Amino acid sequence: MEPLLSYLDGIPEGGRTVESTKEPDAMDPVAASDELESQEATDGAVAEEASTAPDPGQPVAETASAKPAARKKTAAKKSTAKADPDPEDQAALTAAVPAIQPGDLVEGRVVELHADHALVDVGHKSEGYLPLDEISHRPVAHPSEVLAVGDLIQVLVLRNDGEDDILRLSKRRADERAVYEQLAEAMAAKTVLTAPVTEVVKGGLVVDVGIRGFVPASQVERGFIEDLSQYAGQTLGLQVIEVDRRRRRVILSHRKVVESERAQLKGQLWETLAEGQRLSGRVKSLTDFGAFIDLGGVDGLLHISEMSWSRIRHPSEVLKEGETVEVAVLRLDREKGRVSLGLKQVQPNPWHDIDRRFPEGSIVKGQVARLTPFGAFVSLEPGVDGLVHISHLSEEHLERPEEAVSVGDEIRVKVLRVDPDLQRISLSLKEVAPSLPKNAAARASGQEATTIADLVDEKTRDTLTSGDSEPS
Repeated sequence: MEPLLSYLDGIPEGGRTVESTKEPDAMDPVAASDELESQEATDGAVAEEASTAPDPGQPVAETASAKPAARKKTAAKKSTAKADPDPEDQAALTAAVPAIQPGDLVEGRVVELHADHALVDVGHKSEGYLPLDEISHRPVAHPSEVLAVGDLIQVLVLRNDGEDDILRLSKRRADERAVYEQLAEAMAAKTVLTAPVTEVVKGGLVVDVGIRGFVPASQVERGFIEDLSQYAGQTLGLQVIEVDRRRRRVILSHRKVVESERAQLKGQLWETLAEGQRLSGRVKSLTDFGAFIDLGGVDGLLHISEMSWSRIRHPSEVLKEGETVEVAVLRLDREKGRVSLGLKQVQPNPWHDIDRRFPEGSIVKGQVARLTPFGAFVSLEPGVDGLVHISHLSEEHLERPEEAVSVGDEIRVKVLRVDPDLQRISLSLKEVAPSLPKNAAARASGQEATTIADLVDEKTRDTLTSGDSEPS
């Protein structure tokens, strides 16, 4: 474009003079020719005057008669130098400059901004017309959101409109052409780009990489993400995995960036991992048997049995996906790349000093937590359950623990044995209420049965109250 602007500067077109946009030191051929001829005329006049200068030995009259002729010659040469350029030379210069054609990518300067368009000087005989919808790939309400008067921009010539020879331009398409080239280079070099998520759609994310790009749901994270709305407005690291300019399609991947980062972190983390170490991690997913914890490059398994000192039926009773927890490293298998974690190990151990809080022979309160064929587990405090064997539920023979107690019953039991190492406590109900009737017949007849817990409250309350006191 620079040669085009340089040749057209100062040449009249249709009665309108195009303002020069060349560098201050630049000079078009016509002006250079004028100045050269003017300088030659001046130099000739000076030389002629010097040749006719008065000789000290000659009369003054001879010298005076030579000056008017020298000035007249000089004036004639100056007049010739200032004459208009030859029309044939001007036509030759104009023909040498290639005309701007549709499809050309040209540079221009913004000269005016209007509500629905901008005018751009691209060196044509009239300013080019840049409509609002061709300014940017993003929706804009006014050209001033993107452009300012004086901006130098690249535009694509779309077509020539009407007899006035007005060029219709597009900055959006010029930008897209450059962006496609940049994205193709980034894909070849596996360069990581950053782009904001502008929209969450069915099947993935829409991102802004200078043009509209798409991240499929399978390329968002390493695992399946059910709800993608959490990514709206976020800025993601991305790798280009497909560029199809003909179909105007750009596919990107955030998962590849995550995997690459994790590979680097994984090597660093394995160098520092040690059993007994405490780490912070994010709950990545929950299963029936436990939870996977992201330690920042390595996923560790937190088994359900290591989540709480109390018995739980599902990990969701303790954890939520996405939350950050502190865990202890229990075991490492470097060959298989496995890490076993514990959550209860970073919490106070309720079995510590258990024999002092629940001494053998003491009478304590508890709640029936669950029933098994061999007895009933009684919760004495969070994380501490004791077992009342079926033989210690009643002096009468029982077929099932349900004949004596139900889940949720509040009962008083006697501590028989405490084993802190095995974390076991043996309890007895019959030693607290020795004479209790059998309920099998009542339950079999369909009548509401009376449980041992009911009888404890009704018949032996005074005895229990006056008996062995609870440990403080």
